[in-house]
Amino acid sequence: MFNLLDLFKAKPETGPRAGALHPVPARHRPRSNSDWAKLRTPPSRRDKRMSDLTLRWVGHLPKQERPVQLCVRYPRVANRIALCWNDRTLTGRIFMSLLLDRRGRRKGFPAPVALELMRLRALFAARHDIDLKLAGRHDPALRGR
Repeated sequence: MFNLLDLFKAKPETGPRAGALHPVPARHRPRSNSDWAKLRTPPSRRDKRMSDLTLRWVGHLPKQERPVQLCVRYPRVANRIALCWNDRTLTGRIFMSLLLDRRGRRKGFPAPVALELMRLRALFAARHDIDLKLAGRHDPALRGR
């Protein structure tokens, strides 16, 4: 059974393994840290905690697939995935937007979070009988716009 305390006890990973999967080349780094920050809506209190729906969603995932680091470090993203989880098209688009850098300057998620997102994407694809090797071209659920 899902134990809510597992999420509350979890702490973000730190150290060299917690960084991005690959170093970002200088040409792709933002000119300033505030480039995109100026355009973003400031996070609300709701963005800083998991919703009840997200807690239930995490509880229904297989234990080894639960995105603990995602929930601890990026509850807003976890809430978004949980809200759309049963919609094949929306969830596919969410994964594409989270895992692909279309701006060319994003630093990406820390490695533990990126790995959890990839595992969730694979779980989602398996549940919806999506071949991830072909998804980019043939499946609108996992294809970008």
